[in-house]
This record gives sequence, C-alpha cells and structure tokens, in this order.
Amino acid sequence: MSNAVRGSNPIWLFDDLVGNLLDDNYWLFTLQNQIPYQFATVWQDPDMNVPWSNPIQFLANGTLPNNIYFDPTQVYRLEVRASNTQAGALIYEVNNYVPGSDGGIIPPSNLSIATDNQITNPQFSLISFSSPLTLTNVTNPAPIEVAPGWFLNLTGTGNVTITRDAFNDTTPSETNAPYGLEINLTGSWTGTPYLSQTFAQNGSAWSGQYISISVTASVTRDSPQTISAQLVDSNSTILAVVLAPTSINSTLTQYTGVGQIPASTNPNTPPAASVQFQLLFPPTVDIILTSIQLVANDSDIEFPYQQETIERQQDYTFHYYRDSLLRRNKDSLLTGWDFGLNPWQFTTTTQTNVAANQYTADQTIVVQQAYVASATPNNVSAGRASLAQEYGFNVTSVTATNQFAIVQYIDPTTIRPMWGQILSSLVRLSALKQNTGANLRIKMRLIYRASLPSTIGQAEPIASWTALGEPVYADGWTPIAPENDPVYNLANGDNELFFENMLLPTNTNANMTLGIVLYTLDPMLQTGTPDNIVFNKVSLVQNRFAIDSNTLTFDETLRRCQYYYETSYPPGSAPFGAYTSGIIAQQFATYVGTTLSGFAYGFWVPFKTIKRAQPVAIIYDTAGNINQLTSALYGGGTLQSASNITINSWSVNGAINGLNGIGNTITAVAIVTTVTGTLPQALILINYTANARLGT
Repeated sequence: MSNAVRGSNPIWLFDDLVGNLLDDNYWLFTLQNQIPYQFATVWQDPDMNVPWSNPIQFLANGTLPNNIYFDPTQVYRLEVRASNTQAGALIYEVNNYVPGSDGGIIPPSNLSIATDNQITNPQFSLISFSSPLTLTNVTNPAPIEVAPGWFLNLTGTGNVTITRDAFNDTTPSETNAPYGLEINLTGSWTGTPYLSQTFAQNGSAWSGQYISISVTASVTRDSPQTISAQLVDSNSTILAVVLAPTSINSTLTQYTGVGQIPASTNPNTPPAASVQFQLLFPPTVDIILTSIQLVANDSDIEFPYQQETIERQQDYTFHYYRDSLLRRNKDSLLTGWDFGLNPWQFTTTTQTNVAANQYTADQTIVVQQAYVASATPNNVSAGRASLAQEYGFNVTSVTATNQFAIVQYIDPTTIRPMWGQILSSLVRLSALKQNTGANLRIKMRLIYRASLPSTIGQAEPIASWTALGEPVYADGWTPIAPENDPVYNLANGDNELFFENMLLPTNTNANMTLGIVLYTLDPMLQTGTPDNIVFNKVSLVQNRFAIDSNTLTFDETLRRCQYYYETSYPPGSAPFGAYTSGIIAQQFATYVGTTLSGFAYGFWVPFKTIKRAQPVAIIYDTAGNINQLTSALYGGGTLQSASNITINSWSVNGAINGLNGIGNTITAVAIVTTVTGTLPQALILINYTANARLGT
C-alpha cells in the first residue's frame, strides 16, 4: 500500500470571483492548518519520493495536475491565489482539508486516474465543408479544415474527396458511431498524409504521463491498409507513438494503443506552444474514421472509446465557436447581395447580355470573358430570376466559352473598422447544369488596394484570366484567400458554399478599399437549355467561420443601396425613360384675372439618403431628356400648359449639388398662360439620378 493519497477529485476545477475559469496565472498553496500557516509538503507520487514545489501552478485549462498526493495523517489549509506568492489576491481558501475524510475519499493506491476524452468533435458531428468536397489535381494544398478541430494535411499532387458518412444498422461499429469521415486519396501524393488536431498554448501537456488512443476505422478499397498515430509538439518533436503501425480492413473496427510522453524539452511558450495529434494513413487510400479518443493517464492502460451523445460532443466545441458567439448582431458588410431584396435601380431586371465589365443589379458588377480568344463578347447574361418562389440573381450561359465573376466594392468608410479582422462568407445559390458530366467550380477571393481607381476598365480588378484557371488581378490589387480555400464543384439544385477565415491586413491608408470576387473556374455550357446559376444570398461577416447574416427589410436594403446610387424612378424600373410623375417642386407664380404667370425660379430636391461621396447627378424632364426639366402650369388641378426647358451645364452653372441633394438657382424661362378653374399652380417636374458607386 502507498503512504500518500489523493482526494476523490484530484483534478480540481475553480473559477475566479466573477465566474471565469482559472488558468495558469493562478497557484495552489498547500499549508499547515494552523497559524502561521507554514508550507505543508505534498508529493507527485504515492510513495512520497518526489515532492511538489509549493505553490503548484494551475494548468491552462483551469485544472490542477492529477498527481497531487497528500499525507492522510495531516490536516491541510488550501489557498488559491492569483500569484505565485502569498501577496497575490486570495481567490479561495479551504480549511481543515483531510483527504479521505470530509475532504475526499481515500482511493486505493493502484487506482488509475484518467482524464476524459481530449479530442474535440470525435465523431465528426460537425463539419466545415459541403459534403462531398472534391479537390482535383491540387498541389501541396494548405491544411484543409474538414471539421471543427480537424485538419487534413497533404503534400504532393493528387485528388481528394472528403465525405461525411452517416451510419445506420447496415454499418454497425463497436462504438455505435452515427457519423464517420471518409477520405479518398488518389494521384501522386508524397510523404504521409495525416489528419490532425492541435491542443493549443501548452507545449508540455501530459509530460510524464501515458496517452491512450482509441480510433474506429475501415478502408473501402485495397484492403488491408496501415494506419498509425503520434503526438508532436510545436518544436516538431515526436513525443510519443500512441498507435503503432496497425493493419485495418473493410470492417469498422475499434483499435487502441498507448504511449508515454517523456519530460518536456519544448522551449516554446504560450500562445505559440502546442501539442498536435496526428493520425497517419497511406497516400492512396479510401479510409473511414470515427470515434477518436485520447485519454491522459498515469498508468499503461488502453481505454476503449467512451460513448457520449452528439449533444455532449458539441458542448465541447465552445472554444472553437467562442469568438463568434461573443460577437452578436452579424450584419453583412455587403450591400444588395441578399438578391431577393435587391432594388435594381439603374437597369432592367430582364435577362440581358453582359459586356466585359458591367454593373447589373445594385452593387453587383459582372466580369465575364471568353476563355477562347477568338470568341465574341457577351458570353453570359444576367437578370432577376424567380426560383422556388425566391428571387435571385441569375447568370446564364450565352456561349459555351465563358468564365465570369461577380464583384462588389466596399467603400473605405464602411470597411474601415474591419481592417485587421477576420471575415467569412456564406454563399447560397442554385445551379442548373444541362451537361451533368462537366464541372462547374466556384472559388472566392477578397481583394484590397490602397485606393480604388476613379474609373473601371477591362483591367479592374482582373487583368488576365487563363482558360479554366485562376484570375490574375490588376496592379495594385492584393488577393486574400480563405483559410480553407475550397473549390466547390456545384451540384444541380441548392448549394451552400463556405469561405472562412479571411484575415484583412492592417489599414495603412484612409482610402483603402475592399472588394469581394466570386468566380468560376469552368464555363457554363450552352447545350439546348443553357446552364445557369441563381445566386440567392451572399454574406460577408466578421467571423472565423461562415454563417448567414441578419435579414434586412426591403426598405433597409434600398437605403443601403441608395448610399451608392439613387434615382427618382421607381425601384426595378430602369431610369432614363419617360416618367410623368417626376419630382414636384413649387415654382414662384402670379395669378391676374385668368392669366397665370410662372417666373424663373430655383429648385432643390433632397436625396432620400446621404451619399458616400459627391455623386454624379443628372436631371431629366418627364420625357426622359437629359439636363432638362418640365415647367408646368396647373389650374383647378388640371395641366394647362407644360414646357420642357433645357438647363445647359446645370451641374456647374448655378447648381447646388452635394451629398444631400441637387438643385439650381434658376429654372430659365417662365411661361404665361390663361388658366381656367381654381387653385392655379406653377410647378417644376423633374426626375434625377445620383451616382456615387465605386469603380464607375
């Protein structure tokens, strides 16, 4: 029997005075239980050979080491302080602590105390991709985030398809798993692929302890195959092989192993310090993995998988979602890209061929090119479409030689608070591919530059674009790739695309502008009924993972669009045509007998929304003539006489044109007419547009 004992819960968990869990900034003092409270020794082993230094530092996860052994014949006073000296703030005190009495139960000395499963998301109930995810002919991709906590690491060149499989009674397993992650690798991958999970901020975790692993696995081709698992610290030192090379076959089977971690030699400090779990498998394989467990333990024991509900597994992902959950009110930084609410202020909603670079819906530029040099322009068309009772932005193939992107610029004032922050985007769209054997792949980039050019041409923002490849951005633009950087091969019907963890640089210029580019790598085809893509909604939010944004009303969306562009014409009606309602401004007039005289007078029309910058403003008379207004005389509520008057250079000669509205001090020639009826009026009728869009 041993001489020293542990309490019933040797891994104590405390919070501070405001409810936050403690971390490694706190210390436990073990003292004698009488004044003057001298230090009392506790040990790291039950035989009392290795004493602990006093005080004992808490671990970063808020717990104490699980090998603190007490003298059962002694009464202790325990103090938790926010310092390694007794001058630190006292957080808790426990008096009269006797392990095995009111302070705990004396366990047998040979009882092994183990942690719970240290793996996050062990059965892949949460994933970070739209299943299946297919990457074709990729070379040395960045680690692919396949699920919260999990990354797939590949080197070389090849193809990968990642699928989350759902299990039922036809696919039984010892661990009764509901889901598994299937990884299918083909091609010329080099090295050893592995699935990893990183335990952050502690490079010496579990030093001196045993780590037990359990993993349930099978292969669907080329059976049998060999897998193994190891722990590696942030100094690239292999700490332990926890699963020796093990042969697996086509039956989902639980495999266990154990390895001991030596004393730490890792020089890294938090937050850079870490320990990474790596599950290794062959470079050509179709493998299914689930029910992955790591248990820290002070004995050489292999533990079987401890089954938990999906709800409990997801409870342990708070650290992954914490930053995003603490930031509520997820408003999108994009304007008008909830396309069901887009007002289409300046062009028709009818499907229309698109030139090389062209604004279509509000805040939406379509950039298109023929990937065959000899092809004619206007290779796609765009317009409003209704799909399953939901309006969307529809892009349709006009020829079979097209690639296109949709682009939005975010003005410097709006994006200013976001520099240095992480943004993510969720894209919802519907695809109709007439040729189901062809790819239709989509990617995303954020792009930024010191300031936006005053005009936009063929070279903005895409300077060149290889056939079936990546665009090359114009001088001055720097692209930002999502951390997961997926290539989505669209399926017929509804698709959700997740572009996550796009870190913006620090702002260095008051005019720095951000753009978002959603682009195709393949052409839509023109075979009978043409291929088309209907974009329903695109969010861009401050978040480390892609989520939907708050839904706005039509009025809120319209006002956000009017910050860039405004017109007196009705939403959804293209301007520049005849529109007799117009803007009505009172004009100075006299009425003598039956004669109504309207004299030269000025007008002022306030904008509905202040503009982001000085707009290019144009007025139209009721017939749609530019730089003209209609001067009209009414009597008894009936139009008596009207005249369209030209205002030459009105925007500079005597004009009032600002962020808040447009006007003119003189309306030119007045008209005089005989009026019948009562309530004579002389009115000015005008329509207008005010354009403050970026990149026009």
